[in-house]
Amino acid sequence: MIKIYPVVSDSVKSVDIIPATKTRDWFVPHAYKCTPLTCANTIGWDLVLNEPITVEWDGGVYKDNITIIEGSGAKSHFGMGTFTLDPGYIWRTNENMNLMVMPVPNTDNTDIQTMSAVIETDWLSYPWFLTIRVINKGKTTIPKGTPVARVIPVDTGTIENTKIYKMYEPDSIRKEREVLTDKRDKADEWTKDYFKKARRFVRCSPVIDYNDSFKILEENDIYSKESFLDTDDCSFLIRSWVPENPDDPSDLWRNKTCWSTIEANKGVIEERLLQFAQQKTGLDLLLLNPHTVKWGKGDEMLAHDDLGEHREFPNRHFAAIIYLNEDYEGGELVFPHLGLGIKGHTGELILFKGGSVMHRVNMITSGNRYTLVCWFAIKEGD
Repeated sequence: MIKIYPVVSDSVKSVDIIPATKTRDWFVPHAYKCTPLTCANTIGWDLVLNEPITVEWDGGVYKDNITIIEGSGAKSHFGMGTFTLDPGYIWRTNENMNLMVMPVPNTDNTDIQTMSAVIETDWLSYPWFLTIRVINKGKTTIPKGTPVARVIPVDTGTIENTKIYKMYEPDSIRKEREVLTDKRDKADEWTKDYFKKARRFVRCSPVIDYNDSFKILEENDIYSKESFLDTDDCSFLIRSWVPENPDDPSDLWRNKTCWSTIEANKGVIEERLLQFAQQKTGLDLLLLNPHTVKWGKGDEMLAHDDLGEHREFPNRHFAAIIYLNEDYEGGELVFPHLGLGIKGHTGELILFKGGSVMHRVNMITSGNRYTLVCWFAIKEGD
């Protein structure tokens, strides 16, 4: 998942973010039969200018040698015939997932070159900037609607752990290569067989604008509500936390707090939880066992559903988690079947089908993670 947070108003955004497109003005129809090219055309997201940019460069190496004539997001910063462009967002990704920013593949632009960069968006809570090099001296205008950069998520953890081995070609691969070589000489056979296996092109989703309620993949029945609790309520619940079974270090739930010990606002919070869950599911529900949990460094929970190993909790149809803090590392709520990990903001509520959807909590690597957890049962007859 990629989350983007606007840091300037939409009225002055310098770029739009769109899924990469397949077509190129200079491609002839036959070029689209080359699937490696079309996959490169379509993988990732493009940053497209929201306004024209005009600059003038006199050929010098200092930042004063380039003048910004138009373009509210453009600035002369580094020199060397370059200018920077502020996309206007903070981008955040899951652990080890970073963003490769590069020129748009297979485009024919002789006026500018976007510099390539890897942005460490798994930890950087700061907006990053495009650096664009001007090729020719004099005035250069980049029209509105021009794709100026491609953004591709890259798993740097996997890359760092990948080794390349130079080996002798085994018989199995040699035979497969010979078959494909023979088919390559017979265009119809090659095309028919190749397109059965080839990806053809990559489909990237459009940017989803969640506005005032950050709803996470509602098509998968996972719902989110930011600021469900305010910071004062969250702070109070953390201060009220008392370990239930502190003498048993093997018991993860030693850090559970019985909800009955928390008096202030308890009824109001319970009512709001039930109202939100019923609104999102459209079902008549019962609230079960709300409690707070402190997760310390090294705590984790492996993939599971909430019905219990021996199905001892058959009524836990839905689960809800409210994040009471965010000053910790690790501890993402992960849905393995979706490849989705969530680390909520303080006060954010996540609701999902805990009884039927496998989920886990990644290990806490530093700090303490405080959450309020509860379940919902579907009333009989619904």
